[in-house]
Amino acid sequence: MAQKWPTQKEVLEMMRSGWELGQSTGVRDNRCWLQQGGVGRGGEAKDVHSGTVKALLRRKLIHFTYAFPTGRYELMES
Repeated sequence: MAQKWPTQKEVLEMMRSGWELGQSTGVRDNRCWLQQGGVGRGGEAKDVHSGTVKALLRRKLIHFTYAFPTGRYELMES
């Protein structure tokens, strides 16, 4: 498998340690972020570039679950 970029590694490590990756699915707001303890639970949040998320999806390292107004991602790797 191709080498992961440092930002991709950071996102995966944060997800493994309890941060949840979310994406707003609204028409005007289409941002991605990690949130400690789960999306919408009030923990610390960190923005994630959409290109990083797309790369992880292409490599099948994460899976998207659509919901409105916030979609969520889950790890696919073991």
